[in-house]
Amino acid sequence: MIEFGRFNRKGEPLFYASLPTETTNIDYVLSCALERCKELTAEIRNYKFQDIKVGGWLVKDPFPVINLCFDDEHLKENPALRREVHNYSDVIAECFSPEASKFIKSFLHYLSELSGTLAEIDFHYLAPTALFCAIRYYYENVVEESKFGLIYPRAMSDKKGLNIVMTCEAVDRFLKLDKVVMYRYCPVYGGRTDCIAEPCSDIVHPDYMGNFVITNYKHPSP
Repeated sequence: MIEFGRFNRKGEPLFYASLPTETTNIDYVLSCALERCKELTAEIRNYKFQDIKVGGWLVKDPFPVINLCFDDEHLKENPALRREVHNYSDVIAECFSPEASKFIKSFLHYLSELSGTLAEIDFHYLAPTALFCAIRYYYENVVEESKFGLIYPRAMSDKKGLNIVMTCEAVDRFLKLDKVVMYRYCPVYGGRTDCIAEPCSDIVHPDYMGNFVITNYKHPSP
């Protein structure tokens, strides 16, 4: 059963992934693992290791998504996105009254902040989930130009990383699985980092049907 998520309703399948940023300060593969497995950064880590399968995807065709990343901390890592956000802010100021512009910008910043904040209970997901549902409904039924996803700041990297949520239709139409590898994360106690990571399998490539088999998996030491 699919649980309630940051942008999905209970039982609703959506595709979540991590995106690279312009700077190299953030390891988006690690950030993806942290999103997938919250135990990696738990205060009490009752595990010897965590093996996580990571996939790399290619974009077959460009597709439209909505930007919900207005966080200043993240935009430092993405200069091109920062320029576009500033341009968009200027357009809002030109098209609306000062009062309306202030409200729109505050609304966008609030939802950006909400989407990039760790949630403790399902209630925290209500507003982002309702927003994504409303966006898809509006563009499909009113504008008749579907929007297939949304980008937002990543909660598990203090908003410096970038995530994307997409519909399953978008994955089938626009993405292609390129490679898969298993990574092993082991906790480090008393060290300068929370965990260390290393590949524990070969990097494998799927066949034309999208099927793959993990090879040379390294079983953990007893």
